[in-house]
Amino acid sequence: MMARPSLHQLGAVFLRYGNWTLGGGSATVAVLQTELIDQRKWVDQETFTCVKPCRKNGGDLEQIKFLLGHSSIKTTERYLGSDQEIAIAVNDNLGL
Repeated sequence: MMARPSLHQLGAVFLRYGNWTLGGGSATVAVLQTELIDQRKWVDQETFTCVKPCRKNGGDLEQIKFLLGHSSIKTTERYLGSDQEIAIAVNDNLGL
């Protein structure tokens, strides 16, 4: 079970990293991901990335695979519990 942080603990982490991370949002997200998921275990990977709502609202499985860093589309399908919809493949819009 994941630990539940207090508001003070959560605020302290965000203030600390928000003040010294340089490089924009992607740099901050990477540092927060390491802190919140790997070290403190306050949140799991799926919740952090919000991939299930992304998929339910039409997010492309290939993009979600890239976001999660999976090497295989099958891994992403198992992770999300869904299959790729071949009927709306990206190449259909390219006229190939």
